[in-house]
Amino acid sequence: MKAAGSNVDEERRLAVLREYQLLDTPPEALYDSFTRLAAEIAGTPIALVSLIDRDRQWFKSRVGLEATSTPRDQAFCAHAIAETEPFVVQDAVNDTRFAGNPLVTGDPNIRFYAGYPLRSPEGFGLGTLCVIDREPRELTMEQHRALRQLSYALRAVLDDRRDMLQIFDAAYNELFSYDPGEKTFIFASRGALTMLGYTMAELRSLPLEAVFTDLSGTRYEIAMRTLRDDRPFVGECLARRKDGELVPVELHAGINRSGGRERIFIVAVNVSERHAAQEQLDLLLSAINVAGDSIVVYEVVEGELRLAYANFAFYQQTGYDRSDIMGKPLNWFRRGMPDDPGMMAVRNAITTGTAAKTEVCSYRKDGRSFWNQVTLQPIRSTQGEVRHWISVERDVTDAVERESNLEDQNARLVALGRAARELIGALSATALTARFKQSVKDLTGATARIASLAAELPPDPLLVRAAAENATVKDGDTRMALPAGNGFIAEIRSQRPLRDADRLVIELLVQYYAVASRNASLVGEIEDQRNAVLELNQIKTDLIAMLAHDFKGPLTNILGYADLTAEMGDLNDHQQEYLESIKRAALRLADLATDTLSLSRLERNEIEIAHDEVDLVNLLRDVVVANDRRKIDLEIEGDAIVRGDLRRLRQVFYNLVENAIKYSPEGQPVTVRVSVGSTHARIQVIDRGIGIPAAEVARVFDRFSRAANARRLRIPGTGFGLFLAHQIVEMHGGTIAVESVEGEGSTFSVTLPVSGAGHLTRPLRVAVIEGKNESRSFITHALREAGLRTRVHQSVQGLTESGIFETDRIVLDSDALSLDEEAGKALVDFAQHHDAKIVVVGSDPPELGGRVVALKKPYLMRDLVAAVQTGSVTRPGAA
Repeated sequence: MKAAGSNVDEERRLAVLREYQLLDTPPEALYDSFTRLAAEIAGTPIALVSLIDRDRQWFKSRVGLEATSTPRDQAFCAHAIAETEPFVVQDAVNDTRFAGNPLVTGDPNIRFYAGYPLRSPEGFGLGTLCVIDREPRELTMEQHRALRQLSYALRAVLDDRRDMLQIFDAAYNELFSYDPGEKTFIFASRGALTMLGYTMAELRSLPLEAVFTDLSGTRYEIAMRTLRDDRPFVGECLARRKDGELVPVELHAGINRSGGRERIFIVAVNVSERHAAQEQLDLLLSAINVAGDSIVVYEVVEGELRLAYANFAFYQQTGYDRSDIMGKPLNWFRRGMPDDPGMMAVRNAITTGTAAKTEVCSYRKDGRSFWNQVTLQPIRSTQGEVRHWISVERDVTDAVERESNLEDQNARLVALGRAARELIGALSATALTARFKQSVKDLTGATARIASLAAELPPDPLLVRAAAENATVKDGDTRMALPAGNGFIAEIRSQRPLRDADRLVIELLVQYYAVASRNASLVGEIEDQRNAVLELNQIKTDLIAMLAHDFKGPLTNILGYADLTAEMGDLNDHQQEYLESIKRAALRLADLATDTLSLSRLERNEIEIAHDEVDLVNLLRDVVVANDRRKIDLEIEGDAIVRGDLRRLRQVFYNLVENAIKYSPEGQPVTVRVSVGSTHARIQVIDRGIGIPAAEVARVFDRFSRAANARRLRIPGTGFGLFLAHQIVEMHGGTIAVESVEGEGSTFSVTLPVSGAGHLTRPLRVAVIEGKNESRSFITHALREAGLRTRVHQSVQGLTESGIFETDRIVLDSDALSLDEEAGKALVDFAQHHDAKIVVVGSDPPELGGRVVALKKPYLMRDLVAAVQTGSVTRPGAA
């Protein structure tokens, strides 16, 4: 007897064989049909589906043979898998390779053998479909052909099984197949094996109740009756891991009957997080009832808010009893008092169905008032209808100092949010680690490093403890270690004791780091979320523009009817004063609507600047004359003609003069001074009001920035008037600056080029080609945030046929939109005709000639903005 040899990579062959998960599985009717058909075609008493393991030949299906396996060194099939063609032995007694084989000299007395190899797509021999006779014989050509085709069909079945198993494993769900007759597990997905900690071989040796501890006895019988009644079984139970840990799972089971055998298919969903969430919810409800802040729930009943719940802190704060207030409408708590600005904001939030945070004047049961910080949040039904409102309220009467602390905390949170965005945006490990270290230093003053225990020789005990406990551990007040995901530990050292707030910030940064380190595998999900944010931002911008535009109509009616009322008859002084108050308030609202609309257009780069001759002196005189509330001194040194947009410049100086008046509450005069040079005109608006704190001067032109002393004095304002003025002045090629001393006043200086001395600057015009609409284009969003005029096109043809003749840059995402030769030539011709440069981004940017700037993915958005602005790429790794 001669054993079969092998020239293949045996370990790799065995690994591929195990991917089919057939070894040691129970008989299945599907495979038995192949052996019965093979025996019938060949006319032999024995037919087998054999698989060649490391040391044995195992039979998945057999006809005419009792044995389930034989030693590999005796197996005819071990010879057959080394061949690409059928392996045939007509008479084993006369074949030197098999004459002494125990399977020939003893049971089953093999004389004739024909094995048809079953090969994997990689070319590895897995086993055979073979037919065996106890007498010498020879197959006809028709029999050979039929058996060969049958082996091909069996090979396809096996490959389909493997593909399906790989799909299950890729889904990483906890899937099981169980044979209730054999009382054994047939299959478990990779996710299931990972959850339990077993190998498939170990799992097959376990009874069902050893894995799912509750599925025994009566409950098992109930489950089987349910399944056999063709109804799905759903229920929770405990799954026991190999290490003994019990994991709560929700089982979804169904039954399949094939070939007279039953198979139970089980999906086990790990509900540990759900249970933890329920525990947190119960804890939260307990915490709400003992919270220091008042928490109130209002129910919307026939369009009116009625109190449905209040926690203990509310009763302590207001002095009411539960019997006093349940079911009472919101107005009942106002005690007939007029609305203050905060209460008006609350009513506006209720009307529009939006959240609000404001301060209102509230009243206790004994009539005493107090300032109440109210955070109002709508709770919507699944249909989107607001059914309840939650109000979290805090007494802030004596909170001036705490407001200052809150401002500091808010600044830190803003910085933390900025750090989080930068961490999430870092796509490489090097950049992510560097950004993390810098963020820790900026926010807490501490130094940080990211360590791997595998690289620590010898390992630091503090890091080992953090990894073992999977939690934050401290070494005194100046050193701590935290798990950072993926086997890494963050070590933090500080020169000073770390406060609780510092530790919280560090823990958040470590969490952001852990999330960012998984970004590569979450690109698709991030893309969807990013697109959703862009669409929401677009909705927000459109909504602001719509509201600001539609707001002006009612205001015009208010002003008109106020004037008409004044003309309809005699009014006493009080009535006249009331009408004037209405008009002033309406005019103020109209100004806010105009600013809001301008801000919306500015965000979308829709503000166009006219190129007209503007008499600056006449413009300023008009602004001064329009004011009737404060004495304004106008000092003029020379005439000034500038090129620009009269309406936009009037908006700038009107805002500056209004601010000077508003922030001079004691009635001090305001000065507007004009001086003209050979190239520039300088306009100064000077007030002697409350001034700006020194620490906040640098941020005064930021969007929605307002000084702390203005908020403290409750001087109204939105905080984007100066931001808008700054943008308009820069669009005219000028500059705007401020000098201020708190308590003494402020001087805002605007410098504009005079006519003939310069020209208006305009942002670059960029065409983005990426096959998306504007609301889903993140590239467009980022370029617009950088101040560039951007338009999206979904194809090269869309750009070339758009009729747009002012294009400075063309940005092409080659991953989202591949170019054929004709489209590439059309794009280059278009760029040459318009003297525009092409910026191509992609994993492998195509070559389009000398006018192209290529940026390989991944890249930071600031690199793309720089490439578009400069027309070149300097970052390392760029194409």
